[in-house]
Amino acid sequence: MAIQAAVETVEMLDSSCLQHTHYAHKRSAYAVSSLCVHTLPANFGRLSALRTLELRENNMMTLPKSMSRLVNLQRLDIGNNDFTELPEVVGDLINLTELWIHGNDIRRVPANVEQL
Repeated sequence: MAIQAAVETVEMLDSSCLQHTHYAHKRSAYAVSSLCVHTLPANFGRLSALRTLELRENNMMTLPKSMSRLVNLQRLDIGNNDFTELPEVVGDLINLTELWIHGNDIRRVPANVEQL
C-alpha cells in the first residue's frame, strides 16, 4: 500500500509524519513525488519494511544516513531532483535492484554504489 501526500509544497517532511501514520513502519511502498520536499526526516530509516520508495520530482540533494536501515528496499526512484552526486547511503541498500536517477546532474558515484 502506497502513501501519497496531497500537499503542493513541503520544505521538509517532519518526523511526526511518520509517527502519526498508522503502522508506518510496516509499509512496503512510500510515494513522495512532486511535492518540492527538500529533506526527509533523520529517522526515515525506521521504515524498514519498505520495498519501493518514490521520491522523484522534488528538490532533494541528500538522503538521510538512516536510510541504510532500509534493508528490504528493492526500488528507489530519486529522478528529477537536485542531486549532483549519488548519496553514499545508496550503496548500503543491499537488496536494491532498481535505481532511477534520471533528471539529476550526477557527477560522482561513490565506490560503494558501484559495487551494487
